Amino acid sequence: MTPPRDFIAYVLYTDGGSRGNPGPAGAGLAINDPAGRCVYEAGLFLGRATNNVAEYAGLVAGLKVALEQGYRPLLVRSDSELMVRQLTGRYRVKNAGLKPYYEQARGLIAQLGQVRVEHIRREKNVRADELANKAMDAKAHVGMAAGDASAQDAPPAEAPADAERPALSEPGVSLKPWPPDRFTATASADSDETCPGVISAGGSWPFEGTTPPGLCVHAAAGILRAVYESKPGSAALPAQCARPGCKARFIVHFDG
Repeated sequence: MTPPRDFIAYVLYTDGGSRGNPGPAGAGLAINDPAGRCVYEAGLFLGRATNNVAEYAGLVAGLKVALEQGYRPLLVRSDSELMVRQLTGRYRVKNAGLKPYYEQARGLIAQLGQVRVEHIRREKNVRADELANKAMDAKAHVGMAAGDASAQDAPPAEAPADAERPALSEPGVSLKPWPPDRFTATASADSDETCPGVISAGGSWPFEGTTPPGLCVHAAAGILRAVYESKPGSAALPAQCARPGCKARFIVHFDG
């Protein structure tokens, strides 16, 4: 699908793969701003999954980041011809294991509103492929939001040896990509006096696929960064406001 020449947008490159199909799987996503500068990139370790599940998991993760950070209009580029043709209506989704991912992706695209999807050749998708393979090699999430030097320097944590999960292609088996889109952040420390959200210890904010209303944008950015850098299976983790000097601290609890 070729966008018009005047479609100036953020660009999401996404890829996924599995070593064994099904086997240990990873997904990669890289987002560039309209000037071509990287604003976000990550590799996600998915446990055991198929190639097609990994492709969709990378897409869903990238669409979530774009929605949460306001990256729109958005041009999605993938070298998965099957996924692109399914998203553009040329192919039907016949595999029951892919349908939840397809439906989630279509829902996110609808929320973003200004999205175009196009197929590209594999050699045009090098960075997303690298990130997916790095996640598979590390058996953990890798990468960072662009510009975060501390995250760049930190080595990825190893996933436990039993981190593999059943493939979605098996009937009746469900596999959700990590991180989940439903969690609750509870303030463990007050913000400073100039906080636009006036965050106080004990306050809670449920994230259910979108950022909750009333939460300071800087605090939301810090919470989401902690969530996207967490490893599969996390039950709770600390987070802090991304605004320099702010004292707001949180504990993020994952549902289920």
